Amino acid sequence: TDYRVKVQYSNEMIDKVNDSISQGQIKKPRYADSATYKFEIPKDTSKVRVLLIARKNDTEAYDWALKMTQFLFDNKVPEVYSEQHAIQYFREHNQQSVALFDRDRHEKTITFIITIGGDGTLLWSCKLFSTESMPPVLPFSMGSLGFMTNFKCDHYEEVLSELFSHRLIDLDLKMRLECWLENESNGKSEISEDGTYQAFNDVSIERGDSPALSNIECYVNGHFATSIRGDGILLATPNGSTAYNLAAGGSIVHYDVPSILFTPICPHSLSFRPVIFPDSIVFKFKLAENSRSAARVSIDGIGCFELKQDQAVIVRASEWPVPQINPKSTKASNTVEWVNRLRDLLNWNNRGGSDRPLSSKPWN
Repeated sequence: TDYRVKVQYSNEMIDKVNDSISQGQIKKPRYADSATYKFEIPKDTSKVRVLLIARKNDTEAYDWALKMTQFLFDNKVPEVYSEQHAIQYFREHNQQSVALFDRDRHEKTITFIITIGGDGTLLWSCKLFSTESMPPVLPFSMGSLGFMTNFKCDHYEEVLSELFSHRLIDLDLKMRLECWLENESNGKSEISEDGTYQAFNDVSIERGDSPALSNIECYVNGHFATSIRGDGILLATPNGSTAYNLAAGGSIVHYDVPSILFTPICPHSLSFRPVIFPDSIVFKFKLAENSRSAARVSIDGIGCFELKQDQAVIVRASEWPVPQINPKSTKASNTVEWVNRLRDLLNWNNRGGSDRPLSSKPWN
């Protein structure tokens, strides 16, 4: 099974624009129409391979995993894989058929992923496939927030039954960022041996444990843009706009908007405001010559490497999105659910009370 899902809608959009121009009608096609992909479940379920990722050391998550595993086997799915910590729990509860996931052996054979937990569990599944593409993900929510996980665990039979009955399933392509370190000594730029990183939520470049302010130069498409003085800078995807970006004062952006959020972290300036850039921008960050310390680069909240003098961090939109399964949804209903989660989970625009009725004599 070749699950490699790549961003290919740009050429489709260009073709639509060219067609409309040739017909004397200049129209910009809607991004949402171009970003919907179909995922086909094999009719023969004996060809289906499922990776099940449960939140670590969570008995409730393991119990749901046991139920879902049995449901998959009852539906003739021959192979279900999981991680070592879950395998041990399965063995203790007489479930011997789940195999240990080995990325080198099984990476290209997985049909789809099931995550059981919260947003953190979904992020962890993305890290297991952090170099290029990843299989479609079906996330079930058990988290304290669960903003990115669409389905409740107690609805798993309904969701999985629909998945197997429809065969052709809608995918939402959730944008990722690609980040790498370049060495710029001797006037040459060379990619570091660390390789590239994929960020589902955000890339942060910050001062770490240094007591001094960050002093980082930012370049946009090769041109100097600004110097960043403060705790650092955060680049977030639309999907990550409700994570660290939200806490740092950045805007909330719908995940279908092709953009990169540029949010300063505790800037030492009253005028340094968050900016939303198009997803075609390539960012470059390097330490200013008079910088007092190095900077730490974190991918989705996990520190990965240090930025030093004569080095640069490059960040751009990745061509490998996270394909998220939506068995029975449309773009319209997804947006309604997204707005509902803003209101219900983040208490968006909740004033905490209602106005009293206006009396007949308000001056009294």
